[in-house]
Amino acid sequence: MDTIDNLSFTLVTKLTQSVIKNTASILLLLLVFSCQGQTSGNYKRVNLNNSWGFVDENEKVIIPLGIYDFLNPIDEQNMILAKMNGKDGYIDIHQNILIPFEFEDLGVFSDNGLAPAKKNGKSGAINRKGKVIVPFIYDKVNYFYKSGLAIASKDDKFGFVDGKGKEIIPVIYENVDQTMNDKIVLVSKNKKWAFFSNNGEQLTDFKFDQIKQAYIKQNGRDKDTYFKGGLAIAIIGNQVQYLDQNLKEVIPLGKYDFTKSLNKNGFGIVGKNNKFGIINNQGREVVPLEYDTILHPTRYTNILELFILKKNETLKILDENTKVIKENILACTWDKIDSDDYYSNVLLVKDYQNKFGIIDEIGKTIIPFEFEKLLPFDAQETTIAKKNNKYGIINYKNIALIPFENDEIHSNKFSKIYIVKQNDKFKLYNKKGIKIIDFVFEDLQPCFYDQDNKFIVRFKGKYGITDITGKEIIPNEFDEISNWVEYGPEAHFVTKNKKIGMYSRDGIQLIPPIYDEIKYVNNNIIIVSQNKKYGVISISNKNIIPLKYDKIYLDRYKITYENKEPEIYVLKNGIYSQLDKNNKQIRSNISEKEIKEKFEYYFEK
Repeated sequence: MDTIDNLSFTLVTKLTQSVIKNTASILLLLLVFSCQGQTSGNYKRVNLNNSWGFVDENEKVIIPLGIYDFLNPIDEQNMILAKMNGKDGYIDIHQNILIPFEFEDLGVFSDNGLAPAKKNGKSGAINRKGKVIVPFIYDKVNYFYKSGLAIASKDDKFGFVDGKGKEIIPVIYENVDQTMNDKIVLVSKNKKWAFFSNNGEQLTDFKFDQIKQAYIKQNGRDKDTYFKGGLAIAIIGNQVQYLDQNLKEVIPLGKYDFTKSLNKNGFGIVGKNNKFGIINNQGREVVPLEYDTILHPTRYTNILELFILKKNETLKILDENTKVIKENILACTWDKIDSDDYYSNVLLVKDYQNKFGIIDEIGKTIIPFEFEKLLPFDAQETTIAKKNNKYGIINYKNIALIPFENDEIHSNKFSKIYIVKQNDKFKLYNKKGIKIIDFVFEDLQPCFYDQDNKFIVRFKGKYGITDITGKEIIPNEFDEISNWVEYGPEAHFVTKNKKIGMYSRDGIQLIPPIYDEIKYVNNNIIIVSQNKKYGVISISNKNIIPLKYDKIYLDRYKITYENKEPEIYVLKNGIYSQLDKNNKQIRSNISEKEIKEKFEYYFEK
């Protein structure tokens, strides 16, 4: 059974700064991937073989396939970005052309009503009537963000234009940058950055090597910002400082040697000399620098804004406002629970009495600390738990759906079933705790390729394969049956009376269990031995090279990964020869030295 005794947290300590240089074509590409199948009003986009159209709620064709190479969803003003015959334009749902198909590239409209466009190899921006607002004189013009500005570039120089087409910051700089959520922008000169206002006023000197970006969630979307929690992290050389939204220094340069962006409530992790604490957005240390580690619980790309503090091997959990939730714990990890209509972010915790429980983001205990083991829910409604040395299944309300009376329970987050063992009986339950079937076997393991439907079982010391209905797939008569085999066939190796054979996953005997050894290369080359003689057969037991050689050598890597014809070398009566795949001799009397050099890793005389 898996536990979380030795779980660790992932700490993302570096937020790289990337200059926003996305072209209108990249914006269009993103929309292609993010909007497929999206319904706009009573209409739905459809596509087939790189052709796009629209149907209504009754699946009646409104815009047929075969005309447009791409159609974007209908926007808030009932306009559809379309691509036809290599040109971009805008139409409505009735295929009236709103903006002519005369652009090589065309983006979606920003909040200011402008869309980046490209025509005759040059970029600019147009309004919803197709009028040119930003002239087509630039190499690239990007999307307009909250600043009201768009990045423009020409001859490898960068600047900003506004919604009237005016260059607010001249296109003369080596680099520029902006975020989706800030009105001020960044400009780079001589590899140093300065802040500028969105009316073009320079607000700081060109002195920063980097301004870190962070992400905040607004209206269900992640948006980047320099000022998460109210402060920006500015880097000069190897030292950091915090700036407020007026670009006033709140925490001086070099006070801390470790910093992390603040959370949404204005609290952030800082460190000095390998000791860590937490500051607020006024620069005050609300948690002193006395902890060995302070982390945010992280799972994949999901980061909770709680804090986990470690000191002398003991953990403490604080909420997003630095209020203590739970102290004196040994381990915890981020988890997610399917709670009816929504997912809950929670912490799976092991306390000082080695008991497991779960607390939510506000510190409420939702699964009491009474379990000897508790596996993560992994975005499911139920999970495996252990109490009084017996296993059961609980749901997110701590209701025992499978009683705590079982010796073992196995599953994983990709499976749809629980395998429950009690004495020599196995029961299969679905993930809602409803029993599917009872089995009487000594052992039961899911087949890796169909773990919810097929199982390797042992009964009276013999192995076979049974499906979830109890139907026998491979008879219970073998001493061994393989499950997953690296570089193996899509079939099972079976052993009976110390002889090896193969069965298909559907229970068809491919190779009878008559061989002492089977080495699978591919379906057409399987080296077998019998009574110390070697040969080659196919997966259908067709004889390729007869069983008469003392040894067979071949380079599996070249066959499998370089797709080369097999070079087969055989040893018989002390003489090495080379055969082709049809058992025709190519060479004879090959020296042992050559064979040894060619097969040095597994040469055996």
